[in-house]
Amino acid sequence: MSIFGLPRTTMYWNQNTRVDMVANVMSRDRWEEIMSNLHCVDNGQQLAQNNSNRDKLIKIKPFNDDLKRKFQSIPKEQQLCVDEQIVPFKGLCSLKQYNQKKPRIVNDFEVYCGNIEPAVGLPVIGASSNIVLRLVECIPKKKTKTFCFSLTIGFFFSLPLFTILADMGICALGAIRTNRWPGLQVRLGAEMEKAGRGSTIEKATDVDGVEVRVIQWYDN
Repeated sequence: MSIFGLPRTTMYWNQNTRVDMVANVMSRDRWEEIMSNLHCVDNGQQLAQNNSNRDKLIKIKPFNDDLKRKFQSIPKEQQLCVDEQIVPFKGLCSLKQYNQKKPRIVNDFEVYCGNIEPAVGLPVIGASSNIVLRLVECIPKKKTKTFCFSLTIGFFFSLPLFTILADMGICALGAIRTNRWPGLQVRLGAEMEKAGRGSTIEKATDVDGVEVRVIQWYDN
C-alpha cells in the first residue's frame, strides 16, 4: 500500500483501481475489520489528554520499543550519521514537522514529541546535542585507535558534543554553525571569494584535552 499510495484504502479493492498484490491477500471487509480492532495498548490505561505526563506515543509504545530493539541489533558500520528523518504524512497529528529530502536507513531512532530529555548520566548540552548523546547509546564505546566509530553530524553539532563524543572514543565530523563555537574566528565570505575557489583555512586547538580541528573552504 505504501508503494502505490492510493488516497483511500478501499480503492485497492475497487474494480477500476484494484491492486492485486493487496486485494488478493485478503478481502476488503477483512482488512477493515482488522484495522478497526488493531490496538497495541489498553486505552483505559492512558492518562487524560490534558495531563502533562501523558506519553504522546502511548498507543504505539510496545511496537515503537520493539522496533528500536530490532534496529539496534543490526550490525553497525564504522561510519555512521545522525540526521532528521521525515515520514510522509498529511493527516492530523500534533507531532508533525516539515522537512524535505531526508534519509530512510536507520540503526536507532527517537520520535520527536516536542521535548528532548538529556542522556542519562551525561551533561545537558542543549536539545539538539542531547538527542545525539541519546542515539549513540547503542554504539560500542572506547574502541582502539585503529578501529573507532566515525559520526557525521549536521544541524546537531556543537563544541561540547564534540568533546563528549571524543571521550567516549567516537570521532565526530560535521558542518558547524559558527555561533555554536565560541571564540572561533573565520574569514568572511568576501575574503574567501577573493582568495579564489578551493581556498582553505585550517585551525587547530585543544579543548578539555581533545584536539579540535576546523577547516573552512570556499566552494561555489
